[in-house]
Amino acid sequence: MATKTSSELYVARMPFGYAHLDLDIGQVFRLANRPNDKRLLDRGYMVPFEGKEADLHECSECGERFVTEPQRRGHGDKRHPRRLRTEEEEDLRADREDRFLTQNNPLNLSA
Repeated sequence: MATKTSSELYVARMPFGYAHLDLDIGQVFRLANRPNDKRLLDRGYMVPFEGKEADLHECSECGERFVTEPQRRGHGDKRHPRRLRTEEEEDLRADREDRFLTQNNPLNLSA
């Protein structure tokens, strides 16, 4: 399978670091033609974006784009909090995110 061109958009299915980005679930981005692109795609970290760019939801803080409004809000809560979270609050947020990802976006680690 040939690597997709960098002009095509992809959606992060879970948070992960890619190139210079810290991606959040539902975040839309362009491939940077990295050696691991095919592996990340095969394992389900990302999928091709199949919607219209005009329908994306943009973060007002940083300009990143998301497939749904709840994903954009989740990104905002995580990356641009209105106040600093306590360590306990951050642990609870991370636990909720982990449970959601495990239930809704399982990875294909055998690929």
